[in-house]
Amino acid sequence: MSLEYMLKKNKGLIDEVEVEWTPDPILSVCYYNNDESKIIASVDGKFLGHLYIIPWDVLPERPILSIAISQSPCRYLRFIENHDVLIIG
Repeated sequence: MSLEYMLKKNKGLIDEVEVEWTPDPILSVCYYNNDESKIIASVDGKFLGHLYIIPWDVLPERPILSIAISQSPCRYLRFIENHDVLIIG
């Protein structure tokens, strides 16, 4: 980012642009941890290739954390709590 851009932004001369975000279809969801406070989801489309970790108690507008995986669709997720293992299929 250039210094000129930052100065204009700080003076309010440049408006923040909201990026249009349309979610793609969800393929699979499961609880991510033992206390069931987070879920993990896989999605299709342009967001394929990541598993998204979402807090269950306060749902954000968008997922904040993700885990990179292969670009293949993930239709099965299961968290085995006794062993802290996530099965992906």
